[in-house]
Amino acid sequence: MAGARLVVLLAGLSLPAVGCGKAKKDDYSVESLTASLKDPNPDTRYQAARALGRLGAKARPAVPALVEATGDPDKTVRIGAIYGLADMGPEAAEAVPVLRQALRDRDKEIVKGATYALKQIDRKR
Repeated sequence: MAGARLVVLLAGLSLPAVGCGKAKKDDYSVESLTASLKDPNPDTRYQAARALGRLGAKARPAVPALVEATGDPDKTVRIGAIYGLADMGPEAAEAVPVLRQALRDRDKEIVKGATYALKQIDRKR
């Protein structure tokens, strides 16, 4: 019985070492997400753009960075930035000129996203 207790005790002590203990808290602040728009990984940039959009008005300071991300070399990131701006609605009004420009893009998905974003920004005003 003492051996079983020792195994359980040792197993409990090893949990933090394998990630089951205190987890590192992720930083989902506007500042951190905005900085993530410059991450080398396009998936990280995409996720940051979408997360900023979900924050809505709280992420208003990130609109210029999202506008810049609409010109990202990665198409997925551009789409994420466009939909992030759409999710922000009227808070992203300063993005309208860039979104109108995106209406002339050769890629239909970009055009579709820009159309949607412009409707969301205008409709929610």
